[in-house]
Amino acid sequence: MVDFRRPDYDTPRVLRHVDLMLPVLALVTAGIGVLMVYSATRGPATDLRPAETFFLGRQCGWWALGQQRWPWPPGSGTGDSSG
Repeated sequence: MVDFRRPDYDTPRVLRHVDLMLPVLALVTAGIGVLMVYSATRGPATDLRPAETFFLGRQCGWWALGQQRWPWPPGSGTGDSSG
C-alpha cells in the first residue's frame, strides 16, 4: 500500500519514530493492576482489625521501582552514547 500522508518535517526526526501511546498504555495497565490489587485485598476496617494494605503497598513499590528503571527519554539509562 502507498502512504499518502505528508511527512511532518516540523518535528525532530527522532520524535517521528517514537510511539507515544506505548508508555501511556503501560502506565494505564500498571494503574489497573494497582486498582485490582487494592480491590482484591482491601477488606472492611473495624476497631479490632484495621484495613489490610500490605499487598497494596507492595504493588505500589514494584510500580515505583518499574517507573524508576524505565529509560525515559529513550537511551538515557542504557549507557548508549550514540545519541
